[in-house]
Amino acid sequence: MNWIQKLRAKRVSKSGPRRIAGVHPAADETAERDERIRSDVALARSEAFKGSRRLPLSPVLELPSMGDLVYLGVGYDDRLIIATSAAEPDRTYAGRDESPGFASFPHSSSVERYSIDVLGLWADGTTTTTTIEGVPVAHPFVQFMPGGGALIVGARARYDEGEAEQNAWVVSSAGAFVGSFCAGDGIQSVQVTHSGRVWIGYFDEGVFGNFGWGRADSPPPLGRAGLICWSGNGDRLYEFSPPPGFEPIDDSYALSVVGDAAWVCYYSDFPVVRVDGNFETRAWTCGIEGAHTMAVGPDGRIGLIGGYRGLFDRLVVAELGDGGTKRKSTYQLVMPDGADLPADARVVARGRYINVLVGRRWLRFDFANSLPA
Repeated sequence: MNWIQKLRAKRVSKSGPRRIAGVHPAADETAERDERIRSDVALARSEAFKGSRRLPLSPVLELPSMGDLVYLGVGYDDRLIIATSAAEPDRTYAGRDESPGFASFPHSSSVERYSIDVLGLWADGTTTTTTIEGVPVAHPFVQFMPGGGALIVGARARYDEGEAEQNAWVVSSAGAFVGSFCAGDGIQSVQVTHSGRVWIGYFDEGVFGNFGWGRADSPPPLGRAGLICWSGNGDRLYEFSPPPGFEPIDDSYALSVVGDAAWVCYYSDFPVVRVDGNFETRAWTCGIEGAHTMAVGPDGRIGLIGGYRGLFDRLVVAELGDGGTKRKSTYQLVMPDGADLPADARVVARGRYINVLVGRRWLRFDFANSLPA
């Protein structure tokens, strides 16, 4: 899916119905809309990167041939986590309910269970490989647990007829399911710590309610706080409460867990908040809109990656001050040879590393390093 298609899908998903059911747009209407989106993206990129620097990524490894990508993330030990599958996407990990002229909603569970191969990869080439069979959730997040095993969390969970759907599944080191719990609906990100805590950020439907949550006859959404810390067996250890002077979370955009501390940047004012291992918070005004992933440097810098209108390769570096951030500079992430990243590049950051997957090439930038002047 290219950026025009992604932007159109996001607009439809966020804004709801735009046409009468059953009425399909004419080909010229679709072409005109695509051209408008293309023009919006080009203008946004031109403005965002005006006067910016280009930041070449460093090559790490060429990955082995794998199945279709199901999940890309980073573990508590800086391991790149890549989950792939040979299953039919529409019936398993990527299923959606499509209604012409209306919003498209992802499945909460798979139509049929499927297998995933989970590759854990360190920069020195060391790997771990696990095959997990019988995965029941759609749109999964995968994280390794300390001491072995993994946690698989589906992005959606329905509440229906008095029962909450189980969408968090604990997996043993042998690849067998050994427990489950409901982690709530509308999950945006999942990151496990070295101590086994599970930080989960929620997007707007998980905060305000959908899929049966938040009605007069049903419980409020589990993710209403926008950010929750769970234990590995499903106990809620902490729910986010904004520091004085800051708004609550409407949509958790970017999450970066470092040690036992969680850093989050969220809609609508886009502050940056750090929740430490004792669940004490500190917040900074920021206002850099639309970042989908975040790097945290050891020297009081943060890097916010992404943005609206196709700015998937934008890196905004900000220095943390007393209550606010000082916008330092904007960079465009590029290939090692200086060429633009392709539009289908996958970018994911956690802690000091910004990781990019381009086909089978793993590229990254160490945010602890000096940035080009």
